[in-house]
Amino acid sequence: MLYTNEYLKFYMLGLDDSGEDAQEILKSIVEFELYTSVGSDLPHKLLLAPPTPHLLSRPRSRSSVYDSDLAVSLSEVLMRDVMETEQNFPKKYYGNSIVPVVSELPKAVRRRYAIPAIIRRIRRIMREDHKTLTEMELAGYLDLNDWKYAY
Repeated sequence: MLYTNEYLKFYMLGLDDSGEDAQEILKSIVEFELYTSVGSDLPHKLLLAPPTPHLLSRPRSRSSVYDSDLAVSLSEVLMRDVMETEQNFPKKYYGNSIVPVVSELPKAVRRRYAIPAIIRRIRRIMREDHKTLTEMELAGYLDLNDWKYAY
């Protein structure tokens, strides 16, 4: 899924030429699978919102999380890094405000927390709501640049 879908492949290989994105994303996914409490005790929450959940075809399970925001736990240091990135963006990019999407998050947050959490959410929706990867793509879930964040 991560290397066969063009959207996800870009975030694994195309966004960062060094290969560090892929390494960190995979490491985080594996660690979470092995140690499900990874990060759950961190004090700050970053909320990730799916881009266009209304485009996901029915039927859906009663307990579906298809349109729910996804809470990602962050440390004080990482949350501060997110806030500093937002504050410094206008200085760095000629007065433009940051668009609060996953691709604008600091690398450490994007690699270790946001993208792996989104991948887990996509897999959960596919499993619980019996959706295909194609359906998830058509509904916009695989375009990680469209996932917005808030805190």
